[in-house]
Amino acid sequence: MQAYIGIIRSFGYLCSVLLVCLGLYFVIAPDTALMGTSHQIDKLPLVLGGRYFFFGAMLAGAIYLSDSRVTAFLLAGFAFMGFFDAVVYLGADPIPHLSVGNLSLIAAIYFYSLIKKETT
Repeated sequence: MQAYIGIIRSFGYLCSVLLVCLGLYFVIAPDTALMGTSHQIDKLPLVLGGRYFFFGAMLAGAIYLSDSRVTAFLLAGFAFMGFFDAVVYLGADPIPHLSVGNLSLIAAIYFYSLIKKETT
């Protein structure tokens, strides 16, 4: 059973590495990445909608499960996404992204403080 868990964990790490590489691909060569992943520009709003829905569901699940570590980690990731998007939109309107980044960061700090209390 332990070997089975190790295989699944290794597969999860591999998926994480692939997703990070895919993200870098889109940052470094967006047009090529769009073609290479079969994305269509006119469908991107739907893709983003699906991703936001998924992020919200993941966060609701972490809160429901009362796991402060996972919730803090997710919120820190959402803060990073908000700040990253704000940098992307510096020439346009970064304020909505900065707002999400800041709110997520504040919430992540709150849940991180709960971890400290839970372990002492």
